[in-house]
Amino acid sequence: MNGVIPFDETKAIRTQPVVLGSLTIITLICTFIIDIGTADEVVTWVPYCIAIVLALQWKGVTAIVPVTAAALVLMVLGFLLSPPGSFPTETTNRAIGAATLTTLALVCLYIDWRRDKHRKALAKTTSRLNRLRLFVNSLKKVALVLSDTRGRVTEWNRTAQRLTGHPIDQMIGQPVFRIFQRRETAVNSLAQVYRTARLKGGATYEAVCHRRNGSSCHLRVVVKPLWNQFGRLHGYSLVLQKSVTVQSTDGEPDSTHKEESSPLNPTEPHR
Repeated sequence: MNGVIPFDETKAIRTQPVVLGSLTIITLICTFIIDIGTADEVVTWVPYCIAIVLALQWKGVTAIVPVTAAALVLMVLGFLLSPPGSFPTETTNRAIGAATLTTLALVCLYIDWRRDKHRKALAKTTSRLNRLRLFVNSLKKVALVLSDTRGRVTEWNRTAQRLTGHPIDQMIGQPVFRIFQRRETAVNSLAQVYRTARLKGGATYEAVCHRRNGSSCHLRVVVKPLWNQFGRLHGYSLVLQKSVTVQSTDGEPDSTHKEESSPLNPTEPHR
C-alpha cells in the first residue's frame, strides 16, 4: 500500500523562512524610521502589528516574543526621538499601541500553540495509520479488509488484491461488498451479518466474488467488529477465505470450505 504523506498546512506557509524573516526585520526598521520622522498625531504602531503577524508565519513562538519586544522598545525610542508635539496625544497613541501589540502577540502565541497541537496530533495519527498499514501488508496469507461503520473500504491488503483482482486504489472508499454477490444458500442480508457481528463478536457470510477479469470465486467472509478505546464501534475487519468448490453426485456444484487459521481470526471448522 502507498504510504501516507501528511500535509501540514502550517508548514506550507513557512516554505520561505528567509523571505518571511527579511520582511519582518525590514518592517520593524522601516516603521521605526517613519516613527522618528513623524509626529505622534499619525498612528505609526500599526505596521508593528504587521511585523508580529509575519513573525507568527516565520518561526512561530520563537519569533513572536523577540519581535514583540523589539517593537515595544522601538516604539519607546520613537517616542523619545520623534518631533515634539502634543504630549497627551503622544502618550495616548503610545499607550494604545503598546496595549494593541501586547494583545496581538498573545493572540498569535495562542494560534501558534493550537497549530503546534494540531501538528503533533496529525503526526501521531499518521504514525498509527502507517503502522497499521505495515501490519496489514505483513499478512501475506490472510486476505484482510478493513471498513468503516458504513461498510466502505479503508484498508485493502495485497492478499485481498491478489484474491479478488481489484487494486487498492479502486477499492478505497468503495462499499466492500460491491464486488460480492450473495450465494443462493446465504439467507442473511448484509445488514443482518453486521448486526450479528456487533452482537456476537463475529459473523460469517457466504458470497461469490466477481474478479476484475470477469471470473468469479466462492468466498467465505469472516466479519468482526472493531471497537475503539471508548467502546464505540470504529469499523469492521473482514477476512476473505477462499472456498474450494467440488462437484456433487447430482452434477450441481457443492461448496466446502478449506479454512486457514490466521493470527487475527482463528476459525473453527465449518459446520
